[in-house]
Amino acid sequence: MPVNRRLLHVIENPQEQQWPSTPELFLEQLSYPTLFWIQGKDTSRHRAIVTLLHGNEPSGLIAIHKWLTHSFFTPAVNTIIIIAAVQTALTSPRFSYRHLPHLRDLNRCFNGPHDDLPGFLAESILAQLNHYQPEAIIDIHNTSGKGPDFSVSISADNQHQQLVTLFTNQMIITEIKLGALMELSEHSVPTVTIECGGANCNTSHTVAYQGLVRFLQEENVYNTAIPNTLEILYHPVRLQVKESTIINYANQYCSYTDLTLREDIEQFNFGIITPDMPLGWTKHNNRESFKLLNAAGKDAFHDYFCIKDHTLYPTQTLKLFMITRNPTIAVEDCLLYAVKPPSM
Repeated sequence: MPVNRRLLHVIENPQEQQWPSTPELFLEQLSYPTLFWIQGKDTSRHRAIVTLLHGNEPSGLIAIHKWLTHSFFTPAVNTIIIIAAVQTALTSPRFSYRHLPHLRDLNRCFNGPHDDLPGFLAESILAQLNHYQPEAIIDIHNTSGKGPDFSVSISADNQHQQLVTLFTNQMIITEIKLGALMELSEHSVPTVTIECGGANCNTSHTVAYQGLVRFLQEENVYNTAIPNTLEILYHPVRLQVKESTIINYANQYCSYTDLTLREDIEQFNFGIITPDMPLGWTKHNNRESFKLLNAAGKDAFHDYFCIKDHTLYPTQTLKLFMITRNPTIAVEDCLLYAVKPPSM
């Protein structure tokens, strides 16, 4: 076993323990970031599952708890499962904090620096993955708002597509580097992020569980057939706002805010929007509060959006995703992602 267990509690063959009946009690019993090691039928290979990098995204945890307590089977290969932001998820109100207010977002720490608590935990996770050398890594998340399941990868090669299709039929290929775990694909092992859908949706938990079972059962994940229904979208961009921006969600502009987004904006997750569709209203009749960089780091706001009569519009037909109605996440992370549909 690895020497570096600084922040990860290691439990071997967790199926041999009696676990509590609910995911919440299960998490309480863990108490700390935890790595499970499960011996597989083929002991010469490893695979890895990472989840709860964000404390408000429980579908991966729920799926793992269900598998351990209701349907355990010996996986095809040795498997490590890392449940990361346990204390964040347990902080009251539970499953409400993406990251604790005084700490960095854990899924922005994998490229360093590793000089604070989230950085130490990211470094510990990387050390374990480096030790076990898994043949594939699945990182299970929930979307920040309501919407369908999809995946994110930095590569569109067959291996990444095969991993994705165990969970979903929608795939985003991004060049944006944020320090996320999936960026390991650039240097070492095929890694994909699975966005299961909204955190409070039973369908999301089902996506996580069914994909988890397929990932554990499949003798060779790289023999998976890639269906014709897999939709691949390229070159997403992130629409961000300044940290001081005050955001609200309503059906018309609210005078006490800098930006009012549509009350129903989440309906556009993975939907098509056109230049005649307003997304919100701004205090200032300019794009001063907004930031949108393309993959080359160049300002590309006007390629995608514009402000007309204090109203935010797309400048072309776009598909949006990761739209949230959580103003804290919208300011700290981004308002939304946008991508040009394939036919555009």
